[in-house]
Amino acid sequence: MVVLAITKRLREAAGRVGCSIPKVLDALAALALCVAAFVWLGMVLFAGSARFDTWGEAFASMWVLFTTANCPDVFVVALNQNRGAFLFFAVYLVSSLFLLNNVLLAAVYSAYRDQLRASVKAMHMNRREALGRAFALLAGPGGERIDAAAWAGFFVVYASCGRPDRSRARLERSRSFAVLRLFENDPSGG
Repeated sequence: MVVLAITKRLREAAGRVGCSIPKVLDALAALALCVAAFVWLGMVLFAGSARFDTWGEAFASMWVLFTTANCPDVFVVALNQNRGAFLFFAVYLVSSLFLLNNVLLAAVYSAYRDQLRASVKAMHMNRREALGRAFALLAGPGGERIDAAAWAGFFVVYASCGRPDRSRARLERSRSFAVLRLFENDPSGG
């Protein structure tokens, strides 16, 4: 949590992930429904087994199998009782781990990408609006061009970062005219 509070990029990424959660709820619900169906089926097929006695035990067992954290412990007991249990666990792993987990990952990625795209678009729109307002302030009322004096004043303030220093201001003023000449001689027409 401390790292989230410190780094702006991580906070922004966490915010985008949070905003993308509603878009992945259907994939998450499908995964939960699959796990619940296999929990119920496991309780029916392996009634009396230590791993499938109660809903809590069965869900914990199927969740451990889904995460593959300690999966042999889940199915070894059932396989010792009935070799046909392999089919149950294989179908569960294929449907939950290899299919629905990848669907969930794809939904999370897609939703995150959409959130990121929207935030980048908003940033570019804000930048464009800020540049338009800055140009309007520098050009003056009804101006379509920025005159050299306004440009030099802006450049001196911008380059000095608010530190008033007369010798530096003269240097920045001469640099501002050099930059202005570069802009005026731009062959791209921009």
